[in-house]
Amino acid sequence: MYQQGGIYIITSRILIVDLLTQTASPASISGILVYHAEKVTETSTESFIIRIYKTQKLFASQGQSSGFVKGFSEDASEVIQGFGNVDKILKGLFVRRLYLYPRFHVDIVEELEKYPPKVDELHQQLTPLMKEIQGALAAAVQACIRQLKSSTNLIEWTDDLTVENCVTNNFDRSISRQLEHDWHRLKPQTKNLVYDLRTIRTLFQYLLQYDSIAFWKLLNNVKTMSAASRTPSMWLLTPAADLLFRKAKDRVYKLSMGRRSATATTEENIPALVGKLTPVLEENPKWRLLKQVLTEVRRDWREKKKQQQGKENIAKNAGGARVLVMTKDNRTLETLRSYLVEGKDRTMMLRWLNYLERYNDRSRTVTKGAGHISEESRLLIEEEGRVRNFLFGTGRRKRNQRQAAVTNTTTNGGKKRQQANAEPDWKRKKRKV
Repeated sequence: MYQQGGIYIITSRILIVDLLTQTASPASISGILVYHAEKVTETSTESFIIRIYKTQKLFASQGQSSGFVKGFSEDASEVIQGFGNVDKILKGLFVRRLYLYPRFHVDIVEELEKYPPKVDELHQQLTPLMKEIQGALAAAVQACIRQLKSSTNLIEWTDDLTVENCVTNNFDRSISRQLEHDWHRLKPQTKNLVYDLRTIRTLFQYLLQYDSIAFWKLLNNVKTMSAASRTPSMWLLTPAADLLFRKAKDRVYKLSMGRRSATATTEENIPALVGKLTPVLEENPKWRLLKQVLTEVRRDWREKKKQQQGKENIAKNAGGARVLVMTKDNRTLETLRSYLVEGKDRTMMLRWLNYLERYNDRSRTVTKGAGHISEESRLLIEEEGRVRNFLFGTGRRKRNQRQAAVTNTTTNGGKKRQQANAEPDWKRKKRKV
């Protein structure tokens, strides 16, 4: 692959393996472009790759050329954060010069205007439950800011430190940067408020990135860690947090409890409340938008191919349309692959079954000594069996029937041969009871 030449977008993990196994030769690599250069350190994989590339390239060219390395970063605040961070980044990249170019620079503007990209922006609306969760998170941020203002006077509240900007990374970093010189003098409650703002900011981001089941599991983990901490998070006791947990659960499943009979007078005649669990399993709205875009691309490609069938100059090996979908991390990549290949129902059902198995195992362990179990836990245990039967029960039964039919057809012809070659009963070894 590397011998064909061209530009390759490759991860550091794959490239270091190819370099060490000599699959990729540094002599044939003209240069390396490093994205997110602010994360490069002397002990990072990227720095190790560049060190191998520079030394072997210089040895292969007999000291004439060592190749070029260029690092790019979009986060200027991350570059200047810490003591001597710029020197560490330059040393890790094996470069000597640092160039700071804003987007309105003349050279940058002229270069971008030469080949302007054609961009179609698609805006996806949030679901009603996601909007209510977002509002609850904003109310929790306001409560934390109110408590932080009353607990310390060391923070200068500028126009950037608002609820509208709490989604960005600079929100909690700017607060931490103002408090880092006096951090040892702060109260534990004040430090905990700063951590809470960071947690709520991540919840804002994961609300748009995760599906309903993964977000619900994340909220439960946050609540469990807060309960085990010496200084629990106070924002979890606010009405906004209660609304947040209720709406996040409604995105996964809903419980409807039955009513007692109005004619019952004694305790013996009062029937037990019987509930009903209804799975909702709300998907991420961005997944639906992506599938719609891919469907439109496939339809346009087929129409274009039909129009070209009457022409003479048609490529013989013309394949289908190739679409590159770029994700932020491997988790999103695996989720999208499962969603596009297996469909929404099976993907969400598998995640739902994984959640039920973990939750029910924990509830069985907790209620092992007790003689009763809550109605919600009982319904979730029953739901686990239904989901497993839906995913694997019918298909497994059909597969077993098919295998049994095949074995019957193959063994019917050999019954007489097996009986003729069978060992007599008196020769068989008898077991002593």
